[in-house]
Amino acid sequence: MIKIAKASRRSIPVMVVAALIFLNESAFSQWAQSPGPEGGDIVNIKLISTEIWISATRYGGVYKTSDSGDNWTLVGADILGVEATGIATLGTNIVVATENGVYRSADTGDTWAYANTGLTDTELLSVATIGSEFWVGYTGGISTSADGSSWSALGTGIASSSEINSFSRDGSDPDLLAAASDEGLYMTTDGGATWGTVNVTGAPSQDFSSVAFGFPDELVVTDFQGGSFFSDDAGATWNAVGGLSPEGFYRVFRGPNGVYAGTTDGLLLFAFEGSTWVQAFEAFPTNINVTSFYAADVSMIGTTGGVFRSVDFGDSWVEINSGINAHKVTDFKVSGSDLYASTYGGGVF
Repeated sequence: MIKIAKASRRSIPVMVVAALIFLNESAFSQWAQSPGPEGGDIVNIKLISTEIWISATRYGGVYKTSDSGDNWTLVGADILGVEATGIATLGTNIVVATENGVYRSADTGDTWAYANTGLTDTELLSVATIGSEFWVGYTGGISTSADGSSWSALGTGIASSSEINSFSRDGSDPDLLAAASDEGLYMTTDGGATWGTVNVTGAPSQDFSSVAFGFPDELVVTDFQGGSFFSDDAGATWNAVGGLSPEGFYRVFRGPNGVYAGTTDGLLLFAFEGSTWVQAFEAFPTNINVTSFYAADVSMIGTTGGVFRSVDFGDSWVEINSGINAHKVTDFKVSGSDLYASTYGGGVF
């Protein structure tokens, strides 16, 4: 899922996707620049098929590639200069959440139009694909759509002043979801029909930046003050995550062994077997800001200092930055035999 919080309120590191890197897995030691998006910070990239990728830039429109990143074409010129906060895909439908509402394509990015019918607030803060629906979050609620063309408010119980920054759904119970907001953690057990706030014990402000389910009924939430908290009973009780205490969290996300956190102190793992964050890999540096990782097997980690890769299940790591001129790597995606990594401020590779 995609989360862009209102920057004026935030004092910890916030993950911003700002460019794209292309890596061929048959030649991991070398990076090559590919033409495309020149419009500004890229907030996300989505795979439509094995060949078609769509990326949304912060202020520079929407770009599409049909050759795995060799060439990009501006297809969303109507939102040039408009802040985009995320992108989600569902079949051939694409929605971009912006400060002016939903920008939508129904033909894999060939044509675009605004689609705000039914939205009560068009300053969107988050977007995700949840099951077979698009979800968008804003101040005061969440709306859903089957195809992005029109929207319906989801359920009741969210305060009109709450900024919805992030969503996550339990991996085994599709009706169990959580939403992180600046006024508390909302949860639902009926697929979003009704929401209620959950008191996260120990969180001083209940001002939450992100949330992620790990294993069934187990989730982690982080706040904007650098705190993190876990529940192993679907939110009924909470404890602070102990152990390592980074200054800030870039993002938390579900991975193969639990919830992973990209932080100011490396890549951390919470496996729900205890109550502490641990280093995900003993051999990986701890004095580096981790912003992302390749979720399938955690063989590649993105940082503010570049890309690290392991071929021995994390026992050793090697920097693979030849050709990268902007080293803050924020996300990874795969298309066939090609691997993409997004970076902060360095063009498309």
